[in-house]
Amino acid sequence: MTDMQRLRQEIDKIDEQLSCLLNRRMMIARSVAQYKIDHNCCVLDTERENEIIHKACERSACDELKPYQELFFKQLMTLSRDYQKTFIKLQKQIKK
Repeated sequence: MTDMQRLRQEIDKIDEQLSCLLNRRMMIARSVAQYKIDHNCCVLDTERENEIIHKACERSACDELKPYQELFFKQLMTLSRDYQKTFIKLQKQIKK
């Protein structure tokens, strides 16, 4: 096995872990959406999102990765919000 193959294999393992973690996170986001329906809350919670992004940047392994960490988590927040909005919209249609 070449060095490149080993590196790609390692990335593949990480991608598998990320996929599992994303699935878990989105299922929890679904529960959050249900809570927001039940308690008439807005999907967007800017303060919470900023807190998550800030913590993620603090956990960055090195300063040069911080902008990428920030971008990754901002995109993750967008995906989570979109999923929550879709879930809420579907729940409203079901109740009609």
